[in-house]
Amino acid sequence: MRLRAAGQFQAALALARARERVLAEDPRTAGWQLAEARFDRDALVRIVSAPESVRRAFALAESLVPDDVRTEENWGRTLPALRTQLASRSRLLGEEHPDVAATRSALARVECALGDAAAARVWDELALACRRRAFGEVSPWVAESNDQLGRDWKLSGYSRETAFGYFERAERVARRVCDPNSRELGRVVLDFANVHRQMNKREKCYALFREALAIARRAEGDSSLTAAEVLADWGVSCVRFGDDDEAIAHYREAIRLMDGAADTMRPALPMALHSLGTLLARRGQLVEARVLLRRAAEVQERRHSRMRPDQGRSLVAPIAAWADCAFAMLQLGDSTSAFETLQRSVARGTLERRFDPAALASDSVWTGLGGRLGNSLPESTALIGWLESRPSSHLRYPFFGFVLRRGAPVRWVRFDDPAPDSPEWADLWTSEFRNSLRASAAWPVGVEPTPDLDSMATVLWRLRIAPFEPELVGVRDLLVLSSSVNNALPLEIAKGPDGRWLSDRFAIGYVPSALLLAHDLDSPPRARAWGTNALLVGAPRPVRPTPGDIPLLEAGTELSLLHARLPRALLLRGAAASEARMRELARDGRLAQFDLVHFATHHKHDLAFSGDAAIVLAEANAVSKRAAARFDSTDGRLTIDELESWRLSARLAVLATCQSMGMRDMRGDGLNGHATAMQHAGAHCVVASLWNADDRATALLVDHFYAELLAPGVRAATPVRALQRARIAVRDWHDSNGRQPYRHPVYWASFVLLGHPW
Repeated sequence: MRLRAAGQFQAALALARARERVLAEDPRTAGWQLAEARFDRDALVRIVSAPESVRRAFALAESLVPDDVRTEENWGRTLPALRTQLASRSRLLGEEHPDVAATRSALARVECALGDAAAARVWDELALACRRRAFGEVSPWVAESNDQLGRDWKLSGYSRETAFGYFERAERVARRVCDPNSRELGRVVLDFANVHRQMNKREKCYALFREALAIARRAEGDSSLTAAEVLADWGVSCVRFGDDDEAIAHYREAIRLMDGAADTMRPALPMALHSLGTLLARRGQLVEARVLLRRAAEVQERRHSRMRPDQGRSLVAPIAAWADCAFAMLQLGDSTSAFETLQRSVARGTLERRFDPAALASDSVWTGLGGRLGNSLPESTALIGWLESRPSSHLRYPFFGFVLRRGAPVRWVRFDDPAPDSPEWADLWTSEFRNSLRASAAWPVGVEPTPDLDSMATVLWRLRIAPFEPELVGVRDLLVLSSSVNNALPLEIAKGPDGRWLSDRFAIGYVPSALLLAHDLDSPPRARAWGTNALLVGAPRPVRPTPGDIPLLEAGTELSLLHARLPRALLLRGAAASEARMRELARDGRLAQFDLVHFATHHKHDLAFSGDAAIVLAEANAVSKRAAARFDSTDGRLTIDELESWRLSARLAVLATCQSMGMRDMRGDGLNGHATAMQHAGAHCVVASLWNADDRATALLVDHFYAELLAPGVRAATPVRALQRARIAVRDWHDSNGRQPYRHPVYWASFVLLGHPW
């Protein structure tokens, strides 16, 4: 392989033929080994037989790929290099050659490490199918592909059972074909141990960790980094099963081993530091906990700086240890620093598109943030948020909330457990409420408010708002520091003891970052009359509509009414509402000139893989996704990655589509939807939906929203207040029979405002 990588193809071919002869004559040779040798020889024959220009191009493509695709500092150049290698190998060796499968597997490893489970799953499934055909069911390569597919499914968090099945097959094959002391077997055993943790199988989990540790020590010695990584993962499992003393011992030993290694940037080190710090904080050992957590955060920052090639949302790593460090600071009485430290853990993907990433890693940009923000807030505005410590899988009480008002220091309030005998009650209740709202939004079936809804809305107020009440006197605009919109459960539908919806009392907006808000208040986006330069996109006519799609009957009316209010806007409607046209506007730089962008289309989403989510445009279903990806053609699916590649400067973007906020929290950087992508692309304020949006109710809400926003003179409302009034108008709307069909909050509370509220 080294000769081939060096371009010495004739010498490599001679060795490959000799190897094949030796293996063919040895009766102990496994079938997969002989098949591998034959494929290696076949590849070199094709390379040697190719014209000189083809060989040179092939050698160049091979040389672009780093030796270790798992190394984080290589990721920025590894992805395009692997894609080039894939195209080169496919042309010369054919789509079914195992070398092509190896490149697909390498692409999957990088995509999985970057957090894009959707892309990883596609590559790994293709690699596994090819390897099965080439080597049969029993080979190290089939074990590797099964193991990686298990990682893909585990990363998605969608189906532990599916992940378990892949890991189980990987382990079964690896035990048959791998050396008992090999790293390959150790990796598979470690992955299998981790999935047993997720399946709550304690004894089997611990037995596999003991085996993985023994393999690592036999293969690399007692002080190996692999042994440290096994110990760190074992510590996570001990926390899961309540064995905190054992977890602390494993974490301390893992940190000792990694501190003595040359490479201290492996992900296991900050994980062990972070986990040990949270455990010690929980035990009241706050001084040591703060030291460990700050160190963990600083290592996370260094790792983050090495993996930032601006490749989209999947490359954004959370600096999660800052939040737990803030918790320790608050417990030690340092409330001001706790607020500033907490802010370092959130919305990094958005922040790094607006600020110098190096500055975000330093202390200077955060120091004094609370005072600067407090001096900039309007008198009738309050900023609220929460500092939650989650050292285990469920919400742990007590946690703390903060309130910031004009001219006042940050005030912290304590939230105590409403059900101390049931520690997971709050998490279970939150999931139940959120799921019930999504189920109720399965339009076109109409729903009415129920006593259960009122009860849940009252519990939401008690869990999230009640301790804040003394600090909210005189507040009109309530800004919530939560890029995930309170984990996709909007505060608008909380009900206080007076029976009023919170959205009636306050105009509520969500801001992803205190730093971003402070910056926008100090230097707001250039204000011009709304609609001076607007883009309206919607009511596309797909070339081949998907069976089962519900027509957006009101989208055309919505756009017509909006265009009447904004006659100077660029209107892309029907066949003109195409991905090709959007790409043209992006290429020409015109997208950055629009102050207001509005979409009224279908939205496709995938619970497991956010990479499959898309705004549906006119070319939908005319081109396969694979063809579009391969030939850079358009498929009418505006994905999150595509949107993030845009450059916007819009003061306001409205996504009048279903579930455009996304479904899952991307670890502190917002929900995994197009709304966060819009912010990453440069939009200052985004209005988007949390669940399926009823066509008629959405059209009503949009019409009332723009009526308030575009009212003449002093009657014009800010975006946050325009949305508040639009919600009330939809909820109180009467049809021709005098009924109020949209009283349920699924109709009027789906759309929320994220970003600069004014």
